Parts: sequence; C-alpha cells; structure tokens
Amino acid sequence: MVRLRRSKRSGRRFPVVTEALEQRQFFSSFHAAHPRLDAITIDNGSPSDPNMPAPIQLANRWTSTATNPTTGSTGTGITLTWSIVPDGTLLGSGDGEANTPSDLHARLDAIYGSQSNWMPVIQKVFDEWGAISGVNYVYEPNDDGAAYANGSTGKGVLGTRGDVRIGSHPIDGAYNILAYNWFPVYGDMVIDSSDLTSGGFMFNTASNSLRLRNVMAHEHGHGLGLNHVDPIDGTKLMEATASVNFDGPQFDDMLAVQRFYGDYYEKGAGDNTSLTAVNRGTITSSDIISNVSLATTSDVDYYKFTLGSSQNTTITLAPAGPTYNQGPQNGTVTSFNASAQMDMQLQVLSSNGTTVLSTANVTGVGGSEIVSLGGLAAGTYFIRVSPASGATDSAQMYTLTTTVGAPVSTSTNVAIDASGNLTITDTASGGKADALTVAVDSANSRYVISDPNNLLGTTISGAAGSATHSITVPCAAVTAGQVKINTGAGNDSITINGTNAPVSIDAGAGTDTIVLAEASSAAPVTIASSAGSDGVSVNTDNSGAAKVLLTTPQQLGALSIGSGGVVALGGSRSVAVVTSLSITGSGQLNLGNNDLAINYAAATPAGAWNPATGRYTGVTGLVASGFNGGTWDGGGIVTTMSTAVAPNSLTTLAVAEASEALGLASAQTGVWDGQTIDGTTVLVKYTYAGDANLDGIINGDDYFQIDSAFPAGGHGWFNGDLNYDGVINGDDYFLIDST
Repeated sequence: MVRLRRSKRSGRRFPVVTEALEQRQFFSSFHAAHPRLDAITIDNGSPSDPNMPAPIQLANRWTSTATNPTTGSTGTGITLTWSIVPDGTLLGSGDGEANTPSDLHARLDAIYGSQSNWMPVIQKVFDEWGAISGVNYVYEPNDDGAAYANGSTGKGVLGTRGDVRIGSHPIDGAYNILAYNWFPVYGDMVIDSSDLTSGGFMFNTASNSLRLRNVMAHEHGHGLGLNHVDPIDGTKLMEATASVNFDGPQFDDMLAVQRFYGDYYEKGAGDNTSLTAVNRGTITSSDIISNVSLATTSDVDYYKFTLGSSQNTTITLAPAGPTYNQGPQNGTVTSFNASAQMDMQLQVLSSNGTTVLSTANVTGVGGSEIVSLGGLAAGTYFIRVSPASGATDSAQMYTLTTTVGAPVSTSTNVAIDASGNLTITDTASGGKADALTVAVDSANSRYVISDPNNLLGTTISGAAGSATHSITVPCAAVTAGQVKINTGAGNDSITINGTNAPVSIDAGAGTDTIVLAEASSAAPVTIASSAGSDGVSVNTDNSGAAKVLLTTPQQLGALSIGSGGVVALGGSRSVAVVTSLSITGSGQLNLGNNDLAINYAAATPAGAWNPATGRYTGVTGLVASGFNGGTWDGGGIVTTMSTAVAPNSLTTLAVAEASEALGLASAQTGVWDGQTIDGTTVLVKYTYAGDANLDGIINGDDYFQIDSAFPAGGHGWFNGDLNYDGVINGDDYFLIDST
C-alpha cells in the first residue's frame, strides 16, 4: 500500500513502503500456522519516470545525501552512507504498528552470537547493490539514535548517522509484513523483529542467511527508488513476495538501478570522458566488460586499453538483456526486450582521446556494432560507447568485447592499378551491400574512402586504415588521375562527396543508390550503363556544382538533379529510361543527340499548358525551360546538338506520350529506340523540328498533326507547338517548312 506519513517536525509528507514479503513456494508448510502468509500488501504506486519505458518500475531518485548535497542527473553515481541504529531508537509507526524502540542488535546477537558475525551479512547486501550500480556505499559506524522522523532530523549526517538507517521492532508478528522501507530521499529500513525470532521468516540462516539478505536487499531497492514489479514468478528481487530462488538483485533490478544511478563505473568521477576512462590495461588476447549500460541519452562511456605490439584488433559492442514479461504491481504485464532499448554507437579513438580512428553505427536498435582494425600499432587507445543520434532515452545494458590477434577479413579492396588509377573494388563472391562513400580531403590532399557495413583493405604505400571501415589514400599516389569504383552485384549505396579527378562508377547488378553531392566539371563522374533501375541523385542539396556523365543505354530508377547539377548522356543516338525525373533550379539534363523515356507508374508527368502562368508543366515544361526561347541554356532538359539558334534550328527535342506517338494502350508494349516501353511512358526525342509524331522524319503525318490542331488552338509538341510558346501559329509552320 502507499501511505503518506506527515513529519511531526516539518509537516511534510513522505511515502512509506510497507509490504508482505513471503516465500510462496518453498514455505507452504507454514500456511496452517500462518494463514496470512500469502497476503500481499501493495506499497508502491505508478512509475514516475516518464522517459523510461513502462516496464522499468521506478519511483523517485536520491537528490541529496550526506556526502552529495546535490546528486546530479539521472544515470550518475552517488554515495550513500548506512548505519545500524542503536537499540532503543524509536522507529515510528510506518505501518500502523506501535512506535517501539529498535531491538535489532539484540535480535541479531541472539541469532549470530555477536555483531562481528552478523555485520558481514548486512555488508553483503550493500556490496551486491554496489557491484551492479553507480552507488558507492560507505558504512557509517556512528548513529546517534535520533528517532526515525523522515524529516530534517532524520537525514544522514557524516559522522553522526547514515543516509540509510536500519532498525527492527515488532510490526505484525511472524510472517506477513516482513519489513518496510522509505523511498528517497529518506532510505530508512524497519525490519519486523518478530521474524528474527524462532519461527520467524528470517530466523533461518541457511545459505548464508539468504532470507534476511534478500528481504533487506528488496527493502533497500525501495530505498533506492525502485517500485514493485510483476509478474510474481520468483525471478526478480523487486517482486512483492520474498523468494530464495536467487541471491540478491537480478537482471531487472540491475537495469532499473542503473537507470537511476548508472553502472559500476559511474562511481566517483564516472567514466564519461577520456580523462576518467576505465583502464583495461594491456590486452593480449581478449577483454570482456559486462553488466554495464548507457543509462540515458546523455551518458557516454570511455574505456582505455593498451597494445604491447602491433595487433589485429576487433571490438564488439553488443546490447545485452533477455526478453521477459514485466509490468507494475497489479498492472498490465507486457513483453519487454531489454536488448532493444537504445541505438548505440561505437568509436575507437587514438591515444589523445579525441581523434576518431573508426566509427560503427550501422545496425540500429538491438544490433551489435563492430570495429575491426588490422595491424593496429602498439600504444594506448580509447573506446567510446555513446547513444546514436536520435536514440530513445532509455537504459541499455551492453557487453563490450575487445579481441586482439584474430584475423581481419576485408571484402572491398582499395588499390592502384597498373596504369596508376585508384580502384575501389568489391571482392566478395557474388557481391554484397556496400555503403561506400568517397570524398576528397583537400586540406590534407588525400582521398577518404569509407563503408560502415564492410571492412576495407589496402596495401597502397602511404595509405592508412587498412582492415577498417575508413581508409585514406594520398592524392599523390594516384598518378594517372582517375578513380574507378566497382561495387559488384549487391544493392549498393555510393556517395561521392567531391572529386579532384574523373570518377567512373560501375555499380553492377542489383538496385543501387548513387548520390553525387560534389563533382567538378573538370573531374566529372561517369556512371556505367545499368539495367538495375538504380536511383541517381545529383547535387540535390542545391549547393555548389556537380557534373555526371551517363553512358547509354541506361535503365535507371529515379533521376533527381538539383540546382547546379548537370547530367549529360554520353554515346550517340541511344536512349536512357528512367522511372521518374526531377530537375530543380538551374539543374540540367543534357541529352545531346540521345533520347529519354520516363516510364511512369502513376499520373503522367508529361505536363500541360498552364494559361495562368503562361508556361508548360511537367516534362514538357522542363524541355520548354531548357529550350529557353531557342538558346538551350536554361534549367531543365536541354540538347547541345542543335545546329543553330532557333528559330533556324533544324534539330530540337520533341515530347509526346507513347500512347500518342506509338498508339499504345497503357498495358501494351512496343519497341522505341531499341527499348521495350509501354503506353505509360513519356518520350523525349532528339529529332528534326516539325517531327510531331517522333518517328524521326518529316512527312504528311506531321503536317496532318499541326493542321488538325491549329483550328482548335491545341497545345504541346504532338499538336504542333514546335517552339514551346503555347500557341500554334506561323512560327511553327516556318519550323516544319524549314526542315
């Protein structure tokens, strides 16, 4: 039950925890003599940590102690002192019992013979909590015997009394309520002395006094701010009934206390900087750190290790914890996956504690992160475990394993070919999913190649980072001045963040994503022909410039070109097929003397005349804006192959639906420029001015089209608007007559 006690001195109200702790399975033989054995007194309410998933049952945290006037934020360590009150100390009546003096010393002396025998039993309770949390426990040998007041007179004072004070007096006879405890910021404990006498629950000292220790550990859990948990199945210390199925706090209890006070390494200054990193010493084979956590999204853990010689080193960060049922007492119990609470990031830092050698943040919530460093030089290094960007604010247990001497397997090779070109090649059999990024670090005159999914290997002289996720190569090593990328058959992601030499990309089979953020016109990126419906984005940040050459024929997915981006089709009299096309600002798609097909799946992107703006929309609008009155220098779709400035041009770009030019119904297919297309395709053809039906010749059919549309005031190329000005008039007849 939740009871609020009013302090006689201060008038403040504080929660008191009272409960029935009993062993329901192992002590059923006591039922007849103690009919109230199975009663459970509810002593806690709903969790009060809104940032923690409901299955973690937390009440309130210590905010000040005798040692720490302020205890910092959630997840940071604290120091708690504890003391045993002298017999005769008034303990109050927290459960409605008589306010009688404590008799704990006498009761324990009767069981164990002397204080020297029973103090280690109590010490073990605090040792077990301290071993799994950031709480530093200090025994306070003094206790002035001040009455339990749970007010200012009862607070811990160094050299006078502990933060946590322990006493006993009769509560309700043997069994039933075994003890109760106050929530922080008063952690005092009252044990039922009736259960410390013959026939009482804690009189039995089997298994190093497991009954007494588990009762006290449970009560002190409340003193740390932990609530009861369900279901009652003998697996968690903070269940509302006593159990001897285990010894001390279990996984659920450890997770909860670490949410409030962090793990063992948060004691004192904590391990949140490289200066206070946990020193794991020299590692010669493997090192495993467990029972640790990121308590919140503000928590960062640093570890330090040393290699005595150059070693292949693999570091694995694995989320830890089982999936089990959990919920508040008498509330809804749900399945709780402790290993999928927070997305974590793993980094390895150099000896200065700041320079990042490698980062792993690939798998997301519930997945392990791995950094493998081949031939890591002798010296000292740091490991940084932190929440990933956007991680959920929850407590995540983890295990950190560092292994040295094991072989490191690479699957992408960075090399210099016989001609002096830089090559980046997927060497995995059958290909794999690469997430390759290539950038130019101009300040240091080097290429930076990275892939968070796979390890990169290199033997280039002067290169750094072989067998890691990031390799640097001096620009001077690339004597022929070209970069060649071949990612094989996987579904790859390739990002180019800058060039100082021409780059060629062969993404191979699979559906790939190619992003060109920066690529100078003097060092363009050439993308080899593909049939995998690859998505290509060029300068879509609309900042700077990027130039891309597409060899034809091409079968692409979405093609997006931002302002400052230029995509030009290479080859001659061929075609590129895309599933969608987006061009913004000054971006250009230069077809040269090639053709384009947009094979759409939803509404047609062909576009139409908008009388309100006096412009065409859609693909027709892109051609019209690129045409720019005949100069072919606007943003949109252009051709540099026009023989003269309009209106004297003999060649231009024509736009029509496949249903118009080829007479295809939406479900029908046909062949255009050697490519199979269907009726839901927009065609853009490099052809003669006046080729209304896109068949490559000027004949009576084209005159029929313009003659038919002229009286009706039609729009669009197919109807005879050959100069994209929105009207069919003598200028259009002049163009068709001239060719």
